[in-house]
Amino acid sequence: MVISIETWSEILIQFRALGLLEQGVKKRGVNDKNSYWKITERGDKNLVNLLAKRKMAKGFEELI
Repeated sequence: MVISIETWSEILIQFRALGLLEQGVKKRGVNDKNSYWKITERGDKNLVNLLAKRKMAKGFEELI
């Protein structure tokens, strides 16, 4: 599956609106025209929470 540039931009905007991503501010070379993104503290907490719930649920299934 390939995601168009427009769709990817919309996804990034939604993640930014939710406070999960922010633009990276690390200094880069003059010729580097790429966009860089950084996960926010809120985004990191949400990601850890999602992954922990999945692993925990999977672990409980194995116990039953």
